[in-house]
Formats: sequence, structure tokens, C-alpha cells
Amino acid sequence: WYSGPALLDHLDVVPLDTSADAAKPFRMPVQWVNRPNQNFRGFAGQIASGSVSPGTEVRVLPSGRVSRIERIVAADGDLVESSAGQSITLTLTDEVDCSRGDVIVDAHKPPQSADQFEATIVWMAEDELLPGRGYWMKIGTQLVTATVQAPKYEVNVNTLEHLAAQTLGLNGIGVAEIATDRDIVFESYDDSKALIDRWHGKGRALYAITPRFAPSSTPEQMELAGALWKERPGTWLQSHVAENRREVEWARELFPERRDYLDVYDHYGLLGPRAIYGHGIYLTERELQRMSESGAAIAHCPTSNMFLGSGLFDLTNARKYPRPVRVGLATDVGAGTSLSMLKTMGSAYQTAQLNGNSLSATQAFYLATRGAARALYLDDRIGSLAEGLEADAVLLNLMSTPLIEARMARCESLDDALFVQMTLGDDRAIAATLVNGQFRERA
Repeated sequence: WYSGPALLDHLDVVPLDTSADAAKPFRMPVQWVNRPNQNFRGFAGQIASGSVSPGTEVRVLPSGRVSRIERIVAADGDLVESSAGQSITLTLTDEVDCSRGDVIVDAHKPPQSADQFEATIVWMAEDELLPGRGYWMKIGTQLVTATVQAPKYEVNVNTLEHLAAQTLGLNGIGVAEIATDRDIVFESYDDSKALIDRWHGKGRALYAITPRFAPSSTPEQMELAGALWKERPGTWLQSHVAENRREVEWARELFPERRDYLDVYDHYGLLGPRAIYGHGIYLTERELQRMSESGAAIAHCPTSNMFLGSGLFDLTNARKYPRPVRVGLATDVGAGTSLSMLKTMGSAYQTAQLNGNSLSATQAFYLATRGAARALYLDDRIGSLAEGLEADAVLLNLMSTPLIEARMARCESLDDALFVQMTLGDDRAIAATLVNGQFRERA
């Protein structure tokens, strides 16, 4: 039986490593606006991380206004520098709108801000959570109205399994979408770096930085994604672009200073090898040229495009010389109607036909294997049956159904046989799966 000190007693005396906070980017939540007279207006608070000095360029969030530090005022007078843990008052060189609950941050390494996000919730009220009802939510010095949607699932604390749930009771733990009446500031840059360091390159795990897509991201989020990708070379970048006409117009309205949709990503340093963009249906000739030059790739998601009525991706045009774009075939787990690559290849064939083009079976199988690996810059590791590559393979039963067996009897070439599989095959055709040299049992 444990006989040591109580947890609260230990927490009272445990030493804190303040050096870690000092090394992080500057963050100071505004506790109150200090205005003793009409000649002085300062913003008081305790520095949460980083350091600051007069002349430092800062950004006020969530408004995004940029200014510089004019003075650092403390109880004993002005300071030439201040760091994490100190309580100070900052004055700025410009008149900016800043009030209690705002956060003054490093202008070049800002945190993210959003009014919609997913969160893990521990419900500690006796009354059940009422989805759609407004609740007060306090984060640091911010106080906002938050609306919680019905939980995606509740976590069984004993087994950790995910359970269907419409609400949360006392001490319930679940995951739900939250919407707030104003943007709130949250840290994800350092969290992402920690996740990259923890998982990227460990075994077969590889990390993809994923800004959802430009219209749903703030300029600060896009800037951070670009900075993170540059800081962690060797990672991947995944988003989507030009999926439907309305989205393209939306991007134009939100970023009028950019030449086109793709230029938004280019501006923030989000194009290059290992950058993969879903859809790309309505990319212009200039955008396709830029994709080719940069080495970025398109993930062609035909079942998703058809299901949503987004449009028809012109594969032939995208791969046209002298500016071929890397393209791989993808299922799109969000709106795709099947995770089967056979079904996806069949849908890609139909899309090509509707565009007035042809997609042979060998081309389709290439896009689902080596072509996809090349789009990901992983063709030196996966995508082919070759000596030295990681042994990933799917063994197909070419006679998986009576209809397929009847059609196979009339095939005169390998291309004919592959065409039958990609147009009529489904999960019943999967005889075995080999993952990194190990056979996996079917569920």
C-alpha cells in the first residue's frame, strides 16, 4: 500500500522547468487593459511562454492585427526584456483593438485560432449535456459562448472502446464538435512538432501535415503549416484543392490578392515534393503548370467526386506533356463510396469515359500501385514487386464470382483480365493480403 506524500502536497513543492516555456514562441493572454489616464494604454498579463523586448513584432489574436512592442512596464519600472512567468504591462506602437481575453503573440510564430473544433470532453455536471445548447466556456482569460454538438462517441473508461452516444452524463468522457461565438486561440504548432518527433520515421509510420483546406483555414494557420513543413523536412503535406466550382469561387473571395486557388498554398510554402492535393478538378492551365514544376501531386478521388457531384477530373489533361503532374488514385475516406481500389479503378474508368477519354486497365492498376507510390515519393520503397522493396501485395482471385468467371472465359489478354477485375471485382476478389512480408488474415 502506498505510504508516500499526498498528491496535493507533492504538487505544492514539485520543481517546475520554466526553461522549456522560455524557449517557446512568445504568448501573453491579456488579463486587463491598463488605462490610468488618457496618455497611457497598456495590456497587462503574465507571459505564458517565450520572451519579448521593445521593438518585437507581435500579433493580437483573434483579430490578427500586427504591431510592435513600445515599452515593457513592470512594478519597478521599464524592462529591456521579459520572459515566461513574469507579470508585465505592454504598450504597443500602434492603436490596436485589444481587450481582456485576447492574446498577444509572436507575429511570425502565432498559434491557431478558430470558432469550430473537435474536442475530448469530460462532463462534470449532474445534469446531462444538452447538444445544441449554449454553454459558457473559459480558456485562460477568454470567456466565450460555446455550442456542443451531439457526441461522436463516448469512451468506455474501462475498455477504452468507443460507444454510440447522444449525450454525456456525470463523469462521462466523449468526443464532440464545439462551435464558439468568436475565435478562440489554441496551440497546435508545438503539439504537431512533438507528434512528428514521436511518430515520423518510426517503423513504417510517416507524418503528413494536414491543413484542412485553404478556405477553412485562417492565414495564421496556413502560415504555421508552411513553417512547420519547412522546419520538419521529410514530412508530407496533405490538403485538397479545386474540388468544386463553389469552393474555387470561395477561395477567390477569401484570398483576392492571390492569382488563383493553388497560389494560396504556394504563397504559404505548401507546394513541393511530398505535397499531395485531393481532387484538383478545376485547376487552370497555370495551376497545372505550377503543380508540375513544384513536384506536388494530385490524389484522384473518382467515387467521391461522383457521389458529391463535384465534377469530372481530367486525368489525361493533368498528365499531359510537357507539364505532366504526378497523379495517384485515392478512395477519399470522407466522401468516397468505397475503400476498395478495384471499385475506385472502375470509377476512374467511368470518369475518363465521361470526359471523352480512355483509361486502360494497365493504366488504372498503375495509378493504384506504382503511380500512387510515385505521387507520394515512395516508389523507392513501395508500389512495385521488385527486389529490395517492402513486400506489400494483394493476391486476387480472378474467378471470385460466377459473373466474373464467365467474363474471364472470353479474355484474350492480360489487359482484358485486369479490366474485368476493376469493373466487376469487389472485396470478394481479395484472396490474401501481404503487409511488409506478412500475410494478414481477413476480418
